[in-house]
Amino acid sequence: TVHNVKPIRGSSVVFCSVAKEMSGLCPSAKSLGQMSQLDQVGVLLGLMCRHMSEDCDFRLAGSPAQPDQPGHFSVALSLAEGSILTNVPIVLSLADSSHCGDIIDRSQPFKLPEDYIQNMIRSRKRVDQLIILSCLSLLPVEREPAEHTHFRGLIQKYRVEVNPDLLFVAVNLRAPTGITPPDPNRNPNDVFISGFSDAILRYIAERGDGHQLEYVQQIDEVKNLPPPKPPKVATKTDEEKKKKKPKFDLSQSLYGSTNASFLLAQDTCPNSGCGELILKDLLESHIK
Repeated sequence: TVHNVKPIRGSSVVFCSVAKEMSGLCPSAKSLGQMSQLDQVGVLLGLMCRHMSEDCDFRLAGSPAQPDQPGHFSVALSLAEGSILTNVPIVLSLADSSHCGDIIDRSQPFKLPEDYIQNMIRSRKRVDQLIILSCLSLLPVEREPAEHTHFRGLIQKYRVEVNPDLLFVAVNLRAPTGITPPDPNRNPNDVFISGFSDAILRYIAERGDGHQLEYVQQIDEVKNLPPPKPPKVATKTDEEKKKKKPKFDLSQSLYGSTNASFLLAQDTCPNSGCGELILKDLLESHIK
């Protein structure tokens, strides 16, 4: 899949839950064979995002192990060469390590990373894509948990104060595969996806491609290229050269298309050294 997807432009942050509810089976991951656990599928999708992003902070997340812990940490280790699939167990083993155990309590439900968003606002950190991979449905509904409402409020505050074009993608891996249709009452950059599909990565890349124009406009600075040369001013002689008299095309005149020439009855002039194709109706006068 990653070979068929354009890069995810800009800066991305991916939170992948490894909390207790991620220990079940992912109902939409039948095509992945033995990799059917929710945490396996979440890590796989997160690694795919990391691989295809220009800049990505891929974080494992759960519930804070201690009151002073954030409940998430960045996966900064160098991954093994080869396919992304081979790196899934490596990341999951990290989630079971003592380092992770000091930060995340995997026996508790996933807690949304409100502290991270607040730090993004305080530091005015530019993020273009924020992706949550979990078993939570963050779609606005009546009587939803106050934590969900507060988290989306922080997303909106970030857009107001830092980046109005932030793309927020929430993937509920436990639900059947699908994408919630747009709602005029929601921000169009709030995307709610359910289930697993390899098309998710392509969808995120396409939606995030709105930043591509900005990237292209800044490409000289990004790639440290010299400034472009000023355009050549066309002279009168240049303009005159462009104004060539068009050739008369009889078939286009009659039929409106040069492709219609085969419809006209033509014959080759028999005069020695001529060989020109002439309309049969005009051939006699041409020979004379």
